[in-house]
Amino acid sequence: MKYLTHEINNYIDIITLFNDTELLRELYITYLQRFYGIEEEDLQLITFDYDFSQGIPIFKSIFYLARFRKILSHSERSLFFNDNFRYIDFSADHLSVELSECSLSRERIRQINKILPSKLHDNIKKIYKEDFLEYQLNTYSCKQHSDFIHVDNKLLQWIQTSEKVPFTKQFVTFVLATLYESTHFMLGDVGWFYPSYRKRYFFEWKSFYLISRRLEKIFNFREFVLYLSKLIAEEKQAELIKITDFRTFLKQFFYTKRYHEMDRIAAICESIIHDEFPDLINMVDGKNRIKSFFSTIVAINKLYENKKFKD
Repeated sequence: MKYLTHEINNYIDIITLFNDTELLRELYITYLQRFYGIEEEDLQLITFDYDFSQGIPIFKSIFYLARFRKILSHSERSLFFNDNFRYIDFSADHLSVELSECSLSRERIRQINKILPSKLHDNIKKIYKEDFLEYQLNTYSCKQHSDFIHVDNKLLQWIQTSEKVPFTKQFVTFVLATLYESTHFMLGDVGWFYPSYRKRYFFEWKSFYLISRRLEKIFNFREFVLYLSKLIAEEKQAELIKITDFRTFLKQFFYTKRYHEMDRIAAICESIIHDEFPDLINMVDGKNRIKSFFSTIVAINKLYENKKFKD
């Protein structure tokens, strides 16, 4: 007992010299060692050249826990790191990843694809929503109280550079969606991660978006995007031109008449349009953004009519 008391007092003396950042780093290292059996040499890959004052490195941790098969089996790891661009972005030339040969049968791949997203979700939730619930996570300015979260190229590059992980935008959003699932829902092609849920839509989503569940009960964001994409796909310029009052147009997608959220919802819809329909939108500043979008459609239609007249 005397020896144990002496060792505890020595340890207390040591940690009292640490600041909050050093304490978080030591706590996280101890956690990875104790619960996942990460060796000292491998721990360096997660902690080296990382600033813990920003919070726990979520993405780098997931990358190496998967690589060392601490949260995935051999077959799941093989598929996770396979060149399918679902989780890992192999086009990021400045980043390197040790590939594992995927020698699985087509049926085995189908089976793993069906369960892998759920398993990743459960592991991420366990570590960062249960074990480290009260600790600061590095979510790169993506705040849980935000009504709208979109991982754009700038944010993705920030994460890739800070944590040296070549994850795709889709998977980064998937991680954030897991962390914020109680407050946000994910808008996009669910079949990207869950092939068994895939439906044959005529529209292919370019991104995923996290939107407040509070707004989910007020406005049908999915139907808004699919309806607008249908008008564009079928080249219904006349219908598009009619949408001169954007807020009036949006009212048809409200579940209730709670239009006091109109400004916030309209701003989110503008952001989605900018990302999903980049060939049509002509962005300018301030309140003219949507007006400029439909003015572009009007201009395209006039060019089309002039061409027919000349012909």
